[in-house]
Amino acid sequence: MKKTSRILAIALVLVLIMSLSITALAAAGTLVKDTGAVTVGTAKEGVTYKAVKVMDMFNIGQNGGKTLYQYALTSDFEGINLGDNFKYDSATGLITVKNAQGEFVVIPSQAGNNENASEAAQLAALFAQYAAKNSIAGTDMPAGTSAELVAGYYVIYETSNVDGTVATKPILVEVKPGDNKNVSPKDASVSIDKQVNAKQEDSVSIGDVVDYTIATNFPSYEANVGQFAGGYPQFTISDTLSDGLDFVAPLAITVTVDGTEVAAGDDTYTLTPGTRTFTVAFDDAYILTHQGKNIVVSYQAKVNESAVINDENNNTATVTYSNNPEDSNSTKTLTDVVPVYTYKFDLNKIDGADDSKLAGAKFEMKKGDQVMYFKVSGTTYTYNSSITAATAGNDYVSVIETVATADIVFQGLDEGTYTLTETEAPSGYSMLAAPVTVTVTDADATGDLDGTAVVTATNATVEGIVVTVKNYEGISLPETGSVTSIIVMVVGLMIVLGGAAYLVMSRKKAQSK
Repeated sequence: MKKTSRILAIALVLVLIMSLSITALAAAGTLVKDTGAVTVGTAKEGVTYKAVKVMDMFNIGQNGGKTLYQYALTSDFEGINLGDNFKYDSATGLITVKNAQGEFVVIPSQAGNNENASEAAQLAALFAQYAAKNSIAGTDMPAGTSAELVAGYYVIYETSNVDGTVATKPILVEVKPGDNKNVSPKDASVSIDKQVNAKQEDSVSIGDVVDYTIATNFPSYEANVGQFAGGYPQFTISDTLSDGLDFVAPLAITVTVDGTEVAAGDDTYTLTPGTRTFTVAFDDAYILTHQGKNIVVSYQAKVNESAVINDENNNTATVTYSNNPEDSNSTKTLTDVVPVYTYKFDLNKIDGADDSKLAGAKFEMKKGDQVMYFKVSGTTYTYNSSITAATAGNDYVSVIETVATADIVFQGLDEGTYTLTETEAPSGYSMLAAPVTVTVTDADATGDLDGTAVVTATNATVEGIVVTVKNYEGISLPETGSVTSIIVMVVGLMIVLGGAAYLVMSRKKAQSK
C-alpha cells in the first residue's frame, strides 16, 4: 500500500511539473483562429497604426479550468535575426532575453502582463523594423478605432501622424480570444521655441543688436534604432531673417546640448551659413546617442534700415527631424516665427495764429541722455541707435529742420519716450518755452505687440501719430532758470533805465538855464 501511494505521489508530481511547464513544449496544440478586439490610443485625425502578427497562438489544453496557450513565430518572421540579446527556441515557441548575468530568461511581457517592459520594447522594435523592411502585411488601425485581431502576439507601430510627434515606440501586445483591449501608446514629442531678447516678440530701434535663441530637443526613438529601414535619422535646425535684419558679423552661433556647449565637427554637427540664413545639421550617430536631450541655438542679429516700419520684421526658425524610424523618408517640420517691430511718428510745425506750416525751426532729439542721429531722405529722418557723434560722419545728422511743405517723419523708433528740444525758432517767431516729450507705445493693450504705434506728447497736440507743435510771432523769452539770460536781461534793463534817467536829468538842466 505504501509502495502504491509512493507511485501515485510521484505520478502526481510529474503531472504537476508537466502542467507547469506545458508552455515550454513544442507547439503541438490547435491553432487558435478566434479573435479579440484591440483599440490603439484615442481618436486623432491623421494618426494610424499597423498591427502585424508575429506569433501564432496554439491551444494546448486545460489546467485547473484555465486554457493553456503556446506561441510560435509566424512564417513571415522565421527569418528574423534577433541579435545576441534574444534567443528564439523553435521547439518551445519561447523568446528569451539575456539578463545581467548573461543568462537567457523569459521576457516578462510574454505573459501578456507587461507590454512596455524594456526588454519587450527592444524586441518590439526589432519586429517592427523587420516588418517595415520586408513589407509584411498587417491590419491598419486608425487611432481610437477598434479592430478584431486573430489571437496571437502582435507588434503594433505607428505608420503616420500629422501633429509633429515622433512615431510611437512599437509595442508587443498579446491578444486572446474574446479580449477587448485598450492600448495606450505614448508619443515622444519634439518642440520648438524661438525667442528674441528672451521674449516671444519685441520692439526695437533700427541699429539695435538683438539676441535670438532657438530651443528644441532631439526625439526619443524606439529601442535598438541604429539604422532605419532605409537610412539614418536626420535633425536639422535652420533660421531665416527678413530683409530688415542682418546677422552680426562675423556670424557667431552657439549650440548647447543638455546645457553643454558643443563645437561644430564631423561627429557633432555641420554649420552652413548664408546671407540671411544658416543651417545646423546634426550627425546621425550624435542624434542617436543624445536622444531626448535639449538643444539651444543662440546668435545675434542687427536691425537694419530696410526694416519695415509699424509691421513685422520676422525671424523664422525651422526644425526638421525624422519622426518614424521605420521610414527614413518620413520627416516632420516645425516652425516658429518671432517678430520685432519698429515705429514712427510725424512732427507738424505750424504758426500758432493761422496753422500754416513753418520752415526753419531746428530741433535736437534725445532718448534719455543720448542724442539721436538720423539718416535724412527728404523729410524722412531714419534713426539708427548704433550711430554716435564719433561715427556719424556726413551720413547722419543730429539737427532736425522743418520745412513749409510737409511734416517731418521720424522712423526706426523703439517704444519709449523721446525729447524734442527746439534749438532755433523760425525767423520772427519766439522759441518754445519748454521741450516737447513724445511717448511711443504699441497699440495692443494685452501686452502682445502688433506694430501699431500709440503716440502721446506734452507741450503739443497729437492726432494719430502726428505731433503738432505751435510757434508764435514775437521775441524769444529765456528758458526758466537760465541764469546767463537773466543777467543779460537785467544788464540790458539797467542800461535802458540809466539812459532814460540821463535824458531826464539833461532836460532838467536845460530847462533851468
